[in-house]
Amino acid sequence: MRTVSTNWSVESKAAGPATEAGTPPTGGVGRSRHRLKLESEGGIPLQRDGSAAGRSPRPAARVTRCPGLTLTIVCCLLTAPLAGCESLQRKFTRKPKGPQATPTPVINFQDYSRALTPMDQYRKHFLLFEYWNDELIRGLQARPLNSKQYRHASAESRSELETMQGLLADEPAARLAPLMAERAKLDQKLQGPVFSEMQAGTVRGTAESQGRRIHREFFWRDVEDRLKPKAVRAAPEPAPTP
Repeated sequence: MRTVSTNWSVESKAAGPATEAGTPPTGGVGRSRHRLKLESEGGIPLQRDGSAAGRSPRPAARVTRCPGLTLTIVCCLLTAPLAGCESLQRKFTRKPKGPQATPTPVINFQDYSRALTPMDQYRKHFLLFEYWNDELIRGLQARPLNSKQYRHASAESRSELETMQGLLADEPAARLAPLMAERAKLDQKLQGPVFSEMQAGTVRGTAESQGRRIHREFFWRDVEDRLKPKAVRAAPEPAPTP
């Protein structure tokens, strides 16, 4: 608020006798002239009682806090780099100067069959035979017949059975020979060009019968002591020194 200093020692011709210093004139015309003089000097209008009509101080501005708005702004600032323009990201991505060479894969085969015992080998081929024999039975049950499926399953089951026979000793291997001959005839019929759905039922029954007999007589736990011993390779002779 601006302070206005007034000097009440003003003489007025129309106000009658002179007043004392510091006392405002009492006349109506003098009072009006005195009011106009103060307004012209100070630039602030006066009220009727002679006091300055200053403006009252404005109250301090209130700051309204909105936590929701603040949280929204923070989330926008955090997600702005993730949702940026794809072209802008490509612009600031460092590109290789020349074509990159395609890496050549290095394949190192390791034969673990040498570390297997004869029992482990027989068990592996026995389980594989049962798997492919079941696939052969399912292929013969399918309608329409899928020649590729049952031919592949028949060839794999015959191969696994031959490997099992090679791991058995002489006596059990001789007992498995008739079953091997039956499986060879069965596979020959399935691999032939003429095989109809009418023959599928008979062949499927033969495969099921052979699978049950092999599981009963040549189960891997029952032939554990009737396997050929593992062949021991002779150590290579050292090269002669000159």
